[in-house]
Amino acid sequence: MYQTTTHLCELKHCGKPCEHTTICHDHITELESELAAFHPEELNRLIAIARGQERPSDQTNRSNGKGSKLGPSDVLSLPTLQLANNIRKEWPQLLPYLAIHPRAAKLYWTIKSGCETARIKINGLYPDHRDPAYQEAMRSVRYPMKAGELIKHMQDTYNVRITQSQLRKWTQRGKLQPIEVEGSNHHLYNPKQVLELL
Repeated sequence: MYQTTTHLCELKHCGKPCEHTTICHDHITELESELAAFHPEELNRLIAIARGQERPSDQTNRSNGKGSKLGPSDVLSLPTLQLANNIRKEWPQLLPYLAIHPRAAKLYWTIKSGCETARIKINGLYPDHRDPAYQEAMRSVRYPMKAGELIKHMQDTYNVRITQSQLRKWTQRGKLQPIEVEGSNHHLYNPKQVLELL
């Protein structure tokens, strides 16, 4: 008798047929993008948070008055340090084999949740942090662009109008540090720097 059922992706929100894997390769690509979106500076900040050198962005300031019985907090946060290690090394090494892993669905949600926790520790919790447009804006803010691309990006993404002459003035005053492209007259501008000037 022939088998008439097809194995489906074990992630409930998907359910696509995948005969030889536990979850679809599309979800692996999704996780790869999410892990790759962490800038090295962000991971360094996460490690600094784990070591107690910086406060997490999601932590509210609490007063420790005379009547307070709160003891000193641990200097080293092992879960946060492990999270940084997972994002930097462990999870990227696991991804090539994740689709066929017997616990792939559970690991998928562990990685998704870990990435979200790290983002909240680094950047804080924004009301619209799940909005795809906001997430795309956060990714694109890191990559340097030519002046024309930057002007269009600022208008399309943030509804902010800037001009070439503004960029030149900010550069001349030392407020903006463009990146020189070797063998070209073009300069690249970091959108994050421009946003900080507005």
